[in-house]
Amino acid sequence: MSDVLQQLARVREARKLAALARAQKQAALVAQAAAQEAAARQGLQRVVSARSAHDAAIERAVRDDARSAVLLLCEANAARLALDRAILDAHRQSAHAGAALAAEQAAQMQAQQRVARANARCEAVARAEERVAAAQRRAQAWQEEDAALEAQLARSTVITG
Repeated sequence: MSDVLQQLARVREARKLAALARAQKQAALVAQAAAQEAAARQGLQRVVSARSAHDAAIERAVRDDARSAVLLLCEANAARLALDRAILDAHRQSAHAGAALAAEQAAQMQAQQRVARANARCEAVARAEERVAAAQRRAQAWQEEDAALEAQLARSTVITG
């Protein structure tokens, strides 16, 4: 029975360690997704700043030289289209990173639920071990009481015999 209890304890510890490792892995994935989302947001901010700079350059060019404004406007529009595409790409990346973060958070929540269930099972095993130990103590006490009664019976048989 002691071997069974030791084996149960080892299984319980292994489950705890496995659940902890899963939770740590999920936390790392969530952190990675958050970092990717932050990088995508920074890229979006840089692109928006570049777009504003291009818009300012367009305004200066129109004021400085009206004849070259049309050419600059065409070039700026091409650049702006490229920037718009970059903004859309950054938005897509941000949305993707947000979705990945949400998925990782859901996975982490599931891992935490599995850890909670494993802990509940471990606690149930610990309570069962406590009940077994209490039953063993009661059995020992009863054996000692039986031995004392048998000794008393033997003495009374010798005295009356």
